Amino acid sequence: MTAKRKPAIADLYKRFEKAHARFQAIDRADRSGNISRAGGRALDRCGSIAQQIARAPARDIDELLLKLRATVWDVASPRTLDEVDHWKPGRLDPGAEYGFLGSLRRDLLRLKRANAG
Repeated sequence: MTAKRKPAIADLYKRFEKAHARFQAIDRADRSGNISRAGGRALDRCGSIAQQIARAPARDIDELLLKLRATVWDVASPRTLDEVDHWKPGRLDPGAEYGFLGSLRRDLLRLKRANAG
């Protein structure tokens, strides 16, 4: 019996981006300000994939950054994925984990720049 290979974080992240794009399209089409049933299902799908990414083993700094990006999206709930890149923990964010996520992101970006140079 062969062990089932876990998908790479990069592959999971592509699925996450597609699911998020579907959610955004439903959300834009709805315009009521409330999340429709279809929007809720799409949002749940995003959350499920984000959790799969969080549990997957990272192979390098780029995958760690993707893992962190999905985690920040899941816990901080920015409206768009672009907002994740500019996210900083706010004064009112509960718990030290928000500060940790921001610090971890800065460290990984610094290491990535140092390795590229």
